[in-house]
Amino acid sequence: MALDDNGNPPSASAALLGGDPNPGGDPNPGGDPNPGGDPNPGGDPNPAADPDWYANLSAEAQDGETASNRDWIKAKGFKDLDGVTKALRSAEKAIHDKGMVKVPGEGASDEERTAFHKAIGVPESVEGYAIEAPKDAAGNEIELNKPLMDRLAAVAHKVGMPAEAFKAVVSDFVAAQLEEAGGMDAQGKADAVAWATAQGDKKAERLAAVDRGAEALGLSGSDVVAMRAALGAAKVMDALAKLGGGIGEDVLTGGAGGNSRAFLSGDQAQTELDQMKKDPKIAAAITVKGSPENVRWNRLQAIVGEAANRRAAAGMQ
Repeated sequence: MALDDNGNPPSASAALLGGDPNPGGDPNPGGDPNPGGDPNPGGDPNPAADPDWYANLSAEAQDGETASNRDWIKAKGFKDLDGVTKALRSAEKAIHDKGMVKVPGEGASDEERTAFHKAIGVPESVEGYAIEAPKDAAGNEIELNKPLMDRLAAVAHKVGMPAEAFKAVVSDFVAAQLEEAGGMDAQGKADAVAWATAQGDKKAERLAAVDRGAEALGLSGSDVVAMRAALGAAKVMDALAKLGGGIGEDVLTGGAGGNSRAFLSGDQAQTELDQMKKDPKIAAAITVKGSPENVRWNRLQAIVGEAANRRAAAGMQ
């Protein structure tokens, strides 16, 4: 009878089974903890794939990650440090070429926020939000509301708004304001023309009264346009005509050197200018600078010019 490996006779069951101590069952019941010569029992399930440099990587998951650095590298299939370095450089180049940058979250450092702002085009100071002045149909620059622009620029810089975005938003806002103002101006002119037309045969007389009223108040063309925009053409022209209608003739306020102020309409001033030119003596005196005739002439011309400006501004001929 054959003996077992220890030189003992086999058990009865083993003898009955022809010497197999575990027929068809576990190849190692209660025996060698590493049958078959496993070189790493109880260790890494794939030690052959673990090069020495893996040991330098953390085996613990950190910073909220689900896998450790070691497991992550293994899962990516990197075989050596050169492979890891090549992948890192490639990723860095792709991020740079695409202009990608990390968006700073809660708790981000000042350096991270500064880098992000620089990457998206936020200027270093509010001066970087300069806006070019828009131009009207004639090509003339339109003055912007500087205090408002400065305030908007300060807010834009505080919240980290890119300069191009600021320019686009403000430019569109200014354009909308100009369009609105243009529409209001056109409507104001149309209303002024309608008021003048409604005066019928008294149109010239009523317009002359408007001029006298504006002259009495020292209002320029831009002044009456501003009043028209705020109050409406009919209300402004009714008020000026009522005031001017009460000034029937040339009223002198007195003044040294004959420098008097006349509450005249543009038409009345032009009539007096024509009369002065017809008188040779007065015409000669007009050329003497500082003479009463010269002062009066200049004042009448100013009245005619101001009246013309008011009518032009109001859209009336």
